[in-house]
Amino acid sequence: FAINSWGQDLYWTRFADASLPITRMSLLDRTPIEIVSGLPTRTGGLAIDGTSMFVSGGLFGSSQVFEVPLGGGVGPFPTVTSPGGSVTFTELDDVYVYYSSYSNPGLVGRAPRAGGANETFLANEQTYGVSVDDRFIYWTNATNNTINRLAKPVEASTGTNLICRVGKADCDGDGANDCEVDWTSDRNNCGSCGNGCAVNEACVGGVCDPIQ
Repeated sequence: FAINSWGQDLYWTRFADASLPITRMSLLDRTPIEIVSGLPTRTGGLAIDGTSMFVSGGLFGSSQVFEVPLGGGVGPFPTVTSPGGSVTFTELDDVYVYYSSYSNPGLVGRAPRAGGANETFLANEQTYGVSVDDRFIYWTNATNNTINRLAKPVEASTGTNLICRVGKADCDGDGANDCEVDWTSDRNNCGSCGNGCAVNEACVGGVCDPIQ
């Protein structure tokens, strides 16, 4: 149903088989491993931040978004938000989990990853995919066959709507170029701003690893 990656691993969900909800496969040996059990629903959307997977119930599935350890495990898992409808896809930035719901009712919204109230940006439409960049929210709308964009609201705590996507950072403090560093692969800013890897290391998934 959904696919994502982190470092040298690929992850995907299976909507059709609730007993095997999430699979991980190393891109090195290409061996798939079922890593999660005990979710109370079929799985749909899958967003990753390097520590956790944020998993939705998928089309005609659950209205919940669960936080599952990146290494997998056995449920029950904590619920991040339960906005209603069939939550189809999920996406992340450093502060929020975003979600789309195809039906009952269709909506686009977000909730703080640390817990808090949901914000709804669109309701009563057949929304499907959802994505974000540092300043905007994007989604597909099956009602009118469009791709839509909305600026993120300005944050009261910062006075700006700049919130870095997962894996990005504003290391130079210049809002004009948004979050300019990819800390998942930048050898000079690996995992965080200013954290440099050694000459014989590469930055993989935000970790300095010896070059093979």
